[in-house]
Amino acid sequence: MRGRDEELVRQALAAWRQSMETEQAPPELEVRLLAAYRQRRRPPWWKRPRVYGAVAASLFMWAAGWTLSVMRQPLPRLAGYPPVQASLPPERQPAALPAERPAAALAAARTLAKRALQRETPRPPAPMPVREEVATDFIPVRAGGAFEYGRLIRVRVPRPALAHFGLPFDEDRAAESLDADLLVGEDGLIRAVRFVQP
Repeated sequence: MRGRDEELVRQALAAWRQSMETEQAPPELEVRLLAAYRQRRRPPWWKRPRVYGAVAASLFMWAAGWTLSVMRQPLPRLAGYPPVQASLPPERQPAALPAERPAAALAAARTLAKRALQRETPRPPAPMPVREEVATDFIPVRAGGAFEYGRLIRVRVPRPALAHFGLPFDEDRAAESLDADLLVGEDGLIRAVRFVQP
């Protein structure tokens, strides 16, 4: 039914196109259109969108440059205050390495580095559970020629949609929905469908 309606529309459009091939606008209409086009007024330069874009871009560049120049300047010292000397409390001071035992100090440093790496090593993510799905074969929806590429789109459809493709369904579960994979060609038309039950 649907294919017959589409064919009737195609035939009507082809007949209309054929009847309009000999139709043309009168020559004086072209002369009037050209004259009106030449008389139109262009907006002043400050009302053009390109000007707004250029102004916005230059303001952005100026603000970025000013921000970077301010960030690179050293902080001013407050007058009358001595400079601050940062130091660790005595209990947090690093222990001096004994000069006579560099091999022992190096081994201790390696041990500390290994422990730090072990703490920082991320654990691998837990594997995702695999869902078992039961799917029908692809059922052709539209007869058409071969296509080079397509997309697979998953949608939710009501269960009574199974009946449109000649598949049985439980009428007690008619209010439920199920997944369907649509195979869409590069022309945007649905070429095939399969139903998936998780």
